Amino acid sequence: MVIVRRDGFSNDQWLLEGVNLLDLKYRAAGYYAADPSQLVRPNHCLDPLHRMVDDSLTRLPRKDFDYVWLIDVPSYDPETVADMQPVWRGPGSILYKTQP
Repeated sequence: MVIVRRDGFSNDQWLLEGVNLLDLKYRAAGYYAADPSQLVRPNHCLDPLHRMVDDSLTRLPRKDFDYVWLIDVPSYDPETVADMQPVWRGPGSILYKTQP
């Protein structure tokens, strides 16, 4: 709903031939615009398809995103989100604002 009601970007609209009703025009998202960027692995787990959680949070281009919603995420270094402000918490979930 963030796309249609808030003119926002959500990295859950993967580009698949013949499937998408919308076209992704926000190119600044880079790596985070495609599947499987929404998935992260624990920091000790080497997986060629998914970034480790600390790596993904560190590389996130904060100027290109307003919020980051972490849902059932593996343990991560609090320093990787120290520059973000928590705005909501729920069971196993936290929403951060990336910019002041």
